Order: sequence, then C-alpha cells, then structure tokens
Amino acid sequence: MWFDAAVVIRGTLSFLVRYIRARLIGRRAGLTPSILDATPEVTWFVTTRDLPGPLLHTLVTGVAKTKYPNLRIVVLDCGQVHSAQKVAEKVSDPRISVLAAPRTQPEWYEWICQHVETDYFVVTHDDLHFVGQGWLEDLIQPLLMDKTIGCVCGEAFPVRLNTVEPGGEHVDLTFGLSTWMWASRREAVIDRRCDFSFSKRGNGPAGTLEVWDQGGLWLEQLNCDGWRIAIEGPDAPRKWQHFENFDWTRDTGDRRYARLKHHQRTIVSLFAQLHLLLWKVKKRA
Repeated sequence: MWFDAAVVIRGTLSFLVRYIRARLIGRRAGLTPSILDATPEVTWFVTTRDLPGPLLHTLVTGVAKTKYPNLRIVVLDCGQVHSAQKVAEKVSDPRISVLAAPRTQPEWYEWICQHVETDYFVVTHDDLHFVGQGWLEDLIQPLLMDKTIGCVCGEAFPVRLNTVEPGGEHVDLTFGLSTWMWASRREAVIDRRCDFSFSKRGNGPAGTLEVWDQGGLWLEQLNCDGWRIAIEGPDAPRKWQHFENFDWTRDTGDRRYARLKHHQRTIVSLFAQLHLLLWKVKKRA
C-alpha cells in the first residue's frame, strides 16, 4: 500500500513533539550565550538542494538566533527545481548571497575550502532548526580560544567496528564528520587537499572494509597535519535541531516514508513562514 496512515500519523506527531521540545530546550540554553573576546568576520555557508521551505526555516531561525556582528551568509544551491535565490529574497537580509552550480555536497565542501575568504567559517545543511541564542558563537568560540583546533563539529559519527551495512556487508566505520553542522578556520584548509568524499579502503582489524563517511577523510588529514578536532558536548543543552534529511527517501523507493517526509516538509514550510513574519515584526519594533 503506497499510503500507510499509521506511519504518517505516528511520524508526524513524533516530529511535532520533537520540534516543540527542541524549542523549550533551546530557550533555556539561549539564556547563557557564549561571550567572545573578539568577533572576526565569519562566513556561514548553507548547502541546499530543492528544499525551499526548510531552507527558509534554516535561514530565518539561524539569523534570529545569533547576534554575531561580522557575519556573511552564502547559500550554495545545487538544486534543479527550486531556486534558492527566491528564498533569500524572502528573507531580504543584505548579508545573504546565493551561488548556484550543479555540485554534489562533497564538491561544495571542497569548493568552500578552496574559496573561503574569511579567517573563520561555519557550514550547515538546509534542514536545521535554530532554537537557542548564540548557536554560531558556540561554534566559533573554541576556534578563537585555541589556535590548535582546526575543526569544531556540531556532532560526529563515532567509531563503530564490524557494522552490518543495509546490503549485508560488514564494515568498520571510522570517526567521521556529521556535515550538517561544523566550523573551521581558513588556515587549516586553504592550499591543502580537503577530501570530503565517501570512501572505502582496504581491510580493517577484523578483515572488514574501513569506511570513511563525508568528512572522515578530511578529519583524518587534519590530524595528520597537526590540527585538533573539537566536538560540541553531547550533554550540553542543544541550541539547534537537525531534521534528519527531508529528502533521504528520494531514491529509496519507499513511498510510505516519502509521504511522511512530504508532510514534515509541509509543516516546516508553514513554520518557516510564521518565523519569518515574527522576525520581521520584531525587527520593526
């Protein structure tokens, strides 16, 4: 059956509960924003692919929940259907610019590392919900405080040995970057080889393949170059929520979950319009 009511209803209700819970947690977390000794110019890159509603939500909540003064925002659009430029025009923030090109996400990350102009930069996906004041400051603070840190991860994939892939293959998952939220410094990436590809290599200790997810090879190279890697603490109150890939079902053929993701995109798009209205009213007040 192409439409599974139980999946859609249960999944949508669970989504709404997590959304509300994230806002409550973020409100408490935002009461203690990071205090920075300096505010150098920072670029926030947002990668997007045909998700206008979630992208609008990401931009509006992200801008509303940071007071960082020296911020550029660059939307990197690899979509073929919905133009990110139209979304940027709705936000109408002069700090936002849009670049469009038919690049994959790993290719955009490599492009960022070759072309970033500011000393510090932040990268996110287009499916985030910022809920606590100072989310950007939290990412930048470790880089400013410790010159040996090359990357700050919002989250990271832990090492998992002898993991069974969906196809039945046994692999060892190496330490990897969760690419929906991370920050770095230009010094650590410019004029260096920054490989964000998905890679399988050789045999691990148990005779299994070693797997590097997006960003894993880059983190490995950072370590080899002498840079340290920091991770936002898992026990700290979250100032942001990751919606977990609204389009992950695009090529799976599972129509039940594709329908669920469609409902969730619709909900987030409606919330995005509400956040945009409230943000503009607050700016005028």
